[in-house]
Amino acid sequence: MSFVEDVTIGEGESIPPDTQFIKTWRIQNSGAEAWPPGVCLKYVGGDQFGHVNMVMVRSLEPQEIADVSVQMCSPSRAGMYQGQWRMCTATGLYYG
Repeated sequence: MSFVEDVTIGEGESIPPDTQFIKTWRIQNSGAEAWPPGVCLKYVGGDQFGHVNMVMVRSLEPQEIADVSVQMCSPSRAGMYQGQWRMCTATGLYYG
């Protein structure tokens, strides 16, 4: 798995406090095999922006690119915040 780019809310961009937003990443299956069913993007640490901690990702063919989006809400206080998300198989193995 490769991160291609931030589609929305790139590094260094700001969002007003208490604002609902959708964060979208562009990712690529950079491997030689299709991803198995049940792959997800999972929150693993840092600041959490809302209650969503996992989003399902469709199986991608080798070299295929797709966008993955998560509904979030900015913290109530202005400041610098960062959350970490990782790809995970249906069996719980992290990759990418």
